[in-house]
Amino acid sequence: MSKQVVQDILPPKEERSIRKIPLPEKRSGSFRPQQTGRIPESNTNNQPPTPISYNKNRQAPRKFKIWKVLVPILLLLVIFLGLFAFGKAEVEITPRKLSYDVDTTITVGGEEGILPFQIKTVTNEVSREAESTGEETVERRASGEIIIFNNHSSKSQPLIKNTRFETPGGLIYRINESITVPGTTEKGGKTTPGQLKVMVYADSPGEDYNVGLTDFTIPGFKGLPQYNNFFARSSTEMSGGFIGKVKTVGEGAEETIRQELRVELQTTLKNSIIAETPENYILLPLSVRTSSVSLPTEEKGGMVVIKEKGTLSGIILPRNELQNYISSNIVSDASETKITNLEVLSYEIVDQPEYREDLENMESFEMKLKGKAVIVWVVSEEEIRSKLAGTPKKNLKENLTQFTSIERAEAILKPFWKRKFPKNPEKIEIKIIAEEKTL
Repeated sequence: MSKQVVQDILPPKEERSIRKIPLPEKRSGSFRPQQTGRIPESNTNNQPPTPISYNKNRQAPRKFKIWKVLVPILLLLVIFLGLFAFGKAEVEITPRKLSYDVDTTITVGGEEGILPFQIKTVTNEVSREAESTGEETVERRASGEIIIFNNHSSKSQPLIKNTRFETPGGLIYRINESITVPGTTEKGGKTTPGQLKVMVYADSPGEDYNVGLTDFTIPGFKGLPQYNNFFARSSTEMSGGFIGKVKTVGEGAEETIRQELRVELQTTLKNSIIAETPENYILLPLSVRTSSVSLPTEEKGGMVVIKEKGTLSGIILPRNELQNYISSNIVSDASETKITNLEVLSYEIVDQPEYREDLENMESFEMKLKGKAVIVWVVSEEEIRSKLAGTPKKNLKENLTQFTSIERAEAILKPFWKRKFPKNPEKIEIKIIAEEKTL
């Protein structure tokens, strides 16, 4: 027996290489693992791949829900009906309008006046604090405004500087410049005293001269006919009299502050009279008269309060009566019109001494009126709404024929397919569009 070698016992050694590993048969398309997340094992037996199982908990296809269709339909229906229920109309109205060159003279006030008038007066005070730099003893004289009346003669009467005016209590005040008081005037058989407003100053310093409203005589006329026919009345209280120590500011600083306060005061007074003029009146800009007075300084802690006081007066005319007077000379139906630019017309008061010096005591005056007046016919919006409510749009022109104040009208109805105006007049909006014609 032959000898067996170990080589003969062991099976022959196989060559092992990655190239010798059998591969599964190719399948068309790409391979995707099951949704379980496991990586499929290699099919070494060339068996058909195991079918991918479906999840038993997977939901079935949803059933068709009708509300998804009904809701949009209902919404569209609501919008459609709402357009009918909330429809509205816009009507653009162009009223009759023209411009007319005015150049006339009007008598204002008095028995023969075409227009009445009023005097509007405003008073204001401005102040500023300044740091005190010292102290001094001062003597101040009281001061205030008076109106001097000349009921003696139609001739004007001059009064020299320092002319005295005496109160019933014997206090003396003087004017610090020469003046001339106008004489009397005759109108309609009535005599009107000449008058002039001036500032007077106490004869001596001190608080004793700080008095309220009072009458004055002129001692210099004693023994003369003028004494009983010349008199004065205060238009403001006498104030500012003082003797004592006061805090002061630096040299020249007080006057600088006062000048700035006077400028501020002018603006404040003008704004005040404009704001306080009634809406149915118009202020004549050129009639404005302003007066101011420097008030004594006051102490506030360690500060000095510097104050200025001013008064502004102006003539105001009734708006409706003025525009009716102007329009009546131009159109026949003046009561149905208005003038939209009264404020920009030129109002010039014929020169009169009492007008130059004192507005408060004016009884009448002549006023020259010039400019291009813009006259517009008034459109009754309420009547137009009532006339159009519920009517066809095509009848717009016919329905508005009776309104002589209308030059042209156009209407827009919403929604666009509507052919009639809303039955509710409040849903008809009126817009006024002005055009101009020159006469």
